Amino acid sequence: DRDWMCATLGSSVEWRCKWVGSGYEMLNVLRRHAVPVVICRRELPDSTWKSILVTLQEFHLPPSVLVLNDREDIDLWTEVLNQGGFDTLHRRLDRESIVNAIRQAFRRWKRREEVLDARRKNVEARSQAHHAV
Repeated sequence: DRDWMCATLGSSVEWRCKWVGSGYEMLNVLRRHAVPVVICRRELPDSTWKSILVTLQEFHLPPSVLVLNDREDIDLWTEVLNQGGFDTLHRRLDRESIVNAIRQAFRRWKRREEVLDARRKNVEARSQAHHAV
């Protein structure tokens, strides 16, 4: 998958990538770093996309999840969206479609980050105003 993704995206992509081999490794990385987008296989050596998605919902700001499958699968796409994932990717997609999906997933995550930051600032401002009165 890594080789296919690197070949598809090429070297001009603006993202830094961290490659892991299992759901366990992925969660370890996500617990240490803010990662806006996760692309994972439908089936992982030690997990599935569903269990990863459930675990990620415990994060304060969970990443947008894209599920990679070998072929287009409308049932998987529907299930991913219904479970709170962002989208699916498959090997027949062209580079532009893949890059666009990743960008949109990043924008979704960034917007949630902005909303959480605004809420935090609003609470702080109300707290300061309350102490000033």
